[in-house]
Amino acid sequence: MRKKIGQTLCLLIFQLLFFLSAYSQSKTVNDLGAEVKRMMGEKEMKTATFGFCVYDLKADKMLFSYNPNQSMIVASILKLATTSVALQVLGASFHFETHLEYDGKIENGILKGNLYIKGGGDPTLGKDSMDKLMKEWVEIIKKQGIKQIDGAIVGDASIFEEHLAPDNWAWSDIGNYFGAGACGLSINDNFFELYFNSGKNEGDATQFLKYEPKIDELEFVNEVKTGAQGSLDEAYIFAAPYSYAPRYMKGTIPPNRANYIVKAAIPDPPLFCAKMLTKYLKISGIMISKEPITDRLLRLKKSPLNKNRKSFHKHLSAPLKEIVLLTNTKSVNIYAESMLKMIGLHRKNKGTTEAGREAMIEFLEEKKINTNGLFMEDGSGLSHYNALTPEQLTQVLKIAHQSLIFKDFYNSFAIAGKTGTARYLLGGTAAEGNMRAKSGSLTRVRSYAGYVNTKSNHLLAFVIIANNFVGESKDMKKRLEKILGILPEL
Repeated sequence: MRKKIGQTLCLLIFQLLFFLSAYSQSKTVNDLGAEVKRMMGEKEMKTATFGFCVYDLKADKMLFSYNPNQSMIVASILKLATTSVALQVLGASFHFETHLEYDGKIENGILKGNLYIKGGGDPTLGKDSMDKLMKEWVEIIKKQGIKQIDGAIVGDASIFEEHLAPDNWAWSDIGNYFGAGACGLSINDNFFELYFNSGKNEGDATQFLKYEPKIDELEFVNEVKTGAQGSLDEAYIFAAPYSYAPRYMKGTIPPNRANYIVKAAIPDPPLFCAKMLTKYLKISGIMISKEPITDRLLRLKKSPLNKNRKSFHKHLSAPLKEIVLLTNTKSVNIYAESMLKMIGLHRKNKGTTEAGREAMIEFLEEKKINTNGLFMEDGSGLSHYNALTPEQLTQVLKIAHQSLIFKDFYNSFAIAGKTGTARYLLGGTAAEGNMRAKSGSLTRVRSYAGYVNTKSNHLLAFVIIANNFVGESKDMKKRLEKILGILPEL
C-alpha cells in the first residue's frame, strides 16, 4: 500500500513539475512586442519597412499588430490571396478542361481538315508525364478512325490572352521556369531543362551539354560560371515569350556538378504542344500534310480560326483544391497566374491578368476588406510592383477561415519544419508540425503568412513582411523566425 501511495505521489509531483515548466515557458503578447522592438533596433533594420499582424480567429480580434496598414511588397505570399479567392469563386472541385476537336470531315480514314488542341487554361497539362499524355491522345485519335490528316495540328490557346507574362515582370525572370507565364494551352509546366557541368573553382566556365525536351530552332549563348562553395542555383536565362532568338544564359551554378539541371521557360507553349502531338502521331503512322500551327500564328497570317469544330475528347485536370495545394506548398507561379486569369474569365468574361486583378479586388471589397493601398499586378507575387498591407492579407486569411473552402485552403499550406517551402522553417520548435505557412522571397523582401495553433488552443492567422533590410535574406529569415517562434507559445 505504501509503495502504491509513493508511486501516486511521484506521479503527481511529476505532473506538477511538467505543468509549472510548461507554464514558465508560455509567452505573452508583450513578448511579441519586445522581440519586434529588439529586432527593429538592429542596424540592419534602420532602412527597413516592417509589418506584422496576428489575428485570434477563436476570439475574433486582432491580437497584435505593427504597421498593419503599411503597403509593402509581399512576394509569394500573394498566392494566398489568389488561391483562396480561386477556391471561393471557382470551387474546390473545379476542373480545367482541354478538348481535342476537328473541323471538316473524316472520310475513309482521312480527316479532311485540321485537328485542334483546344486549351482550357490548364497549367498542369502533361505535368506528370508529357509522353504518357501524348500516347493517350494518339490512341483516342485513332479510335475516331483517323489514319491520315489533310490539315494541321492546331494549338488553340484563345481562352486566355496571348500576352503570357504580366507587364512588369523583371527581364531576368521571364526566361526562367518560374517566369513562365500563364497560357490558354500550357504543357509540361511550360518549362524545359538545360544540363550543365560546372568547374571546380569559383569563376570557372561551365559546359553546356544539352536540353530536353527538344525544341526546334532554339539557340543558346552560355555565359554561366561556377559559383562559390555552398552556393545554390543562381543561373538566369534571358529570353522573351514567343521568341526563338539566342537565349543568353548567365549567373552561376554550384561547383563540381555533372548534369546539373537549370529550368527555362518554353518560348511558345501552344506551338510546342501542337508539335509534340504531331510528332507522336507521325511515329504511330498517321501522316499529316501541314506543319503544326497555333491560333496566334493564324491570326498573324490573317487566317481566321475555324470555330465550327467537333469535340471528341475532354481531358480534365485534377480538382482545383489539388492544384492549390501544389501552388502553395511548392510556390508554383504559373499555377497562380492561371488561376488569376480563370477568375477574370469567370467573373469578367475575359481570361486576362487585368480582368483577374479587377475581379479579385471586387471580390475582396464584397467581403468588406478595405483595398486602399492594395496594388495587385499579378497572381503569384513575382512582380516587385505588387503591394498590400499586412492587415489586408490577414483579413484574407480570416475570410477563408469563415468559408466552406477553409479545410482545403488550410491543407494547401506547407507545414513548418516538414514540407514544401516551409520545411526549413522553425524546425525543432513548438511550431514544427503545427504552423501552416507560406513563404515569400524577392530581392530585399522576406515574408511569411499562415496559421498556427497556440498552447491555449487558439488558432491564429498571421502575416509578417520585411522590405529593404540590409544584409542577406537568410539572416532576415532568422529574425522573423524569432518572432514567429513565439506564436505557438502564446
